[in-house]
Amino acid sequence: MTMLRNAFILLLAAAPASAEGLPEFNLNALHAKDLLRRDRNRELAAAMRDYDMIPNAPQPVFVRMDGGPVPELPGPEVYQVYDPFPGPSLPPPLSKAGYVLLTSSTRLKIDREKGELTVTFPEAQFSGWAFGGTEELFVKVTPGRTSPRISWAAVLCSRGSYLGYKGGTVTFPSRSGSYSLKETLALGSPKGGISRTHRWLTAGMMTLDDLCSDDFRKKMKDARAETLPPRIGAYSFEFNPDTNTLKAKW
Repeated sequence: MTMLRNAFILLLAAAPASAEGLPEFNLNALHAKDLLRRDRNRELAAAMRDYDMIPNAPQPVFVRMDGGPVPELPGPEVYQVYDPFPGPSLPPPLSKAGYVLLTSSTRLKIDREKGELTVTFPEAQFSGWAFGGTEELFVKVTPGRTSPRISWAAVLCSRGSYLGYKGGTVTFPSRSGSYSLKETLALGSPKGGISRTHRWLTAGMMTLDDLCSDDFRKKMKDARAETLPPRIGAYSFEFNPDTNTLKAKW
């Protein structure tokens, strides 16, 4: 079996006394042509699987024939929703400290040219004592081609870091009766989609963590449900802070 100077080889570590009498692990007998492609050699895969099940069996280690350092193999990419737990230990699995619960609803009723939109804005429940989680709701009405649009986003933050969002955009029905409703929930890596779905909220930002800054909250003080005007053209708006619900009628 010819080896290149920089090729990797497998060496078995020194066997403990309890491992005496183990079957011979002979790669040449298995015709192992490529150790990194087990799926191409069923005999090799079966032999290695059986060997791993033997109690106290010594495990192979990678070394280089030229004595150089062994490069680290890349591991799977993991996108973290929360920052590491600040206490002495991690929260237990499936505890309330490990997830975010979002609740919301959108209802639209249309009767010919009249209609009513009822939006219960997203509310987040998560363990603030553990992660300092907060939620910021931003709402804005913008003009459209044939009818106005209302857009909202509940932004989730943890100690100044942006975690994700749940938002929606409704284009009010036009004279033809057509309308659109789009909702998005994004945590982890997809959270950057807020720059596409809510451009009015992220325009000019250097980093999305700015969504959780005090300066941004002050800047967007007029983009709140409670600051919406009572009427825009033929559309009236009424926000109930007790139920976190907005009703729009036309």
